Amino acid sequence: MRSGYYSDKYFVRSREVLLYHCMDPVVTMQVFQKKDAFVAGTDEAIGILKLCLTEGYSFSDLDALSLHDGDRAEPWETVMRIEEPYAAFSHLETL
Repeated sequence: MRSGYYSDKYFVRSREVLLYHCMDPVVTMQVFQKKDAFVAGTDEAIGILKLCLTEGYSFSDLDALSLHDGDRAEPWETVMRIEEPYAAFSHLETL
């Protein structure tokens, strides 16, 4: 996963371009849904972030907030918000 094997290629290429040009912009990503839902998989998503960030980045450097599995989520409500350098996690966006 860390190499980007399971992700859409344009996310992997974005990371490669940023690292090549020594650019490291901090971005905020929000995960949401379009319909009423119950949240599931947040523990797994956090686990992927902890284990599969780009080499040289640490989960402790992130600002990640999330609802918990089983929580109810309204349409367009933020389920998870992650703030970190884009090169750290761009290859994980598909996952």
